[in-house]
Amino acid sequence: MVPLRMDVKITMNRQYVMAFDIGGTFVKAVLLTTNGTPLKGSEREFPARSGEAKNVVLAHFYDMIRELADTVTEEADQFSGIGYAFPGPFDYETGVSYMQGIGKFDAIYGVNMKEAIQAFITADAQLVKRFSNDFLIVFENDARIFGLGAAAVYKSLGVNKLIALTLGTGLGSAFINQGQIVTKGGQGIPLEGYLYHVPYEDSIFDDYFSRRGILRIFARLGLEAERLDVKGISELAEAGDPIAVQVFSDFGEALGRALLLFVEQFQPDAIVIGGQISKSMPLFKPALALALNLPMDMLIQTDTMTCTMKGIWNLIIAKQNLA
Repeated sequence: MVPLRMDVKITMNRQYVMAFDIGGTFVKAVLLTTNGTPLKGSEREFPARSGEAKNVVLAHFYDMIRELADTVTEEADQFSGIGYAFPGPFDYETGVSYMQGIGKFDAIYGVNMKEAIQAFITADAQLVKRFSNDFLIVFENDARIFGLGAAAVYKSLGVNKLIALTLGTGLGSAFINQGQIVTKGGQGIPLEGYLYHVPYEDSIFDDYFSRRGILRIFARLGLEAERLDVKGISELAEAGDPIAVQVFSDFGEALGRALLLFVEQFQPDAIVIGGQISKSMPLFKPALALALNLPMDMLIQTDTMTCTMKGIWNLIIAKQNLA
């Protein structure tokens, strides 16, 4: 038997995926290992700088990649892809931003972010060596990414078909079947799986099933919401304030009625709700369930970040398998 030489350094080429969740105020980032688990110590939070000039925003995206790369020091380790959960309007396939007039990222309107990021990496002689030759840069809608991650998280519970909702400053949605994003309209699915622009009463879903919607109900009941936000109304409801309790009951009932047609046709195993307002779901879930009155699970996912990062990893893996 040949003895093992103790002076030989054995290295393993570990592969990581860079995951970025882009918000209007903050960007959350982490490195994901080959099984989609966050690498301990790699978690980062950056200012979004979404109101800055074009060159500042682009340089910031480059700096965030460099900082995340620096959390891994082994030269043999490589990055196989970068995934971005990005708000819209955005052409996710080509990587072009079409956000304008919504208070964030106006300066990169029409910019091909995929090409810009690729150029930054390839122009940096040290950084480009850290990436595999076939590395991918992918973008996807933040609610869809959340839905993909939720499908992975709840698969063990027998959830194969779901509607994912993110309730916050706006309404995000995704229809997921067997781990795939369903975008084709029909069979209870709005075009692209987006519910936010579906007509509802005198406006659209986005105005009713979001922060604005809860404040609208609060005002309709005759109270001023100037000094209160959703969190404050939620705290009042938890303390037993009857009007605050009514706000969330009305919100849940309206959401259930609005979703009923989509749920009846799509027939999901579950509705998974994330976003900031999901923290108040115990207050509106009973009314939501009563309005739907259908045999399915309604799952709260207050840890939206876990599902988002899991969704980015699944998206990268799916794209690599198709390459």
